[in-house]
Amino acid sequence: MHVDEVLQKCDQTYVIFDTSIILDYIRLSSRNKNHRLEILSYIINNCRNKATTLLNLEEILVGSIGNKEEIENFIFYSFKILNITEKETEVAAELEAKVREEGLRFKGENWRIDLFIASFAYTHSYYILTKDSDFKKILDCKEMHIYENTYYLCNKA
Repeated sequence: MHVDEVLQKCDQTYVIFDTSIILDYIRLSSRNKNHRLEILSYIINNCRNKATTLLNLEEILVGSIGNKEEIENFIFYSFKILNITEKETEVAAELEAKVREEGLRFKGENWRIDLFIASFAYTHSYYILTKDSDFKKILDCKEMHIYENTYYLCNKA
């Protein structure tokens, strides 16, 4: 998968930028410029239908270094903020049941947040851009390699 394919999806529907992508961008922005930052900036600046969730915002504020107000302004200005509804809650519960039935395990402490984020792929047919390989367990993901880093563009299986 290439950057242009991500931007194509941004023209068709919303692409949810997962916490891992936004934190990667924020951390790289605080350092000297590099090629990975340039590519992430290109995606963020050229994706017309970009979103994140309130759950992602909470994770970002907890996991980021720097001025929280600046980070909030960047997110509120740059992204549509999605809120969880009853529909996403029901889908997240179904996904968790499916994962448990299949005996799959997630890494990290915030794996339930990933289920809620993945639920938007099912309820709205949105895509999710992430670095978290756990999404491959519940969504159909295509890999994109940017300077020794693997990113995933995922949608409902």
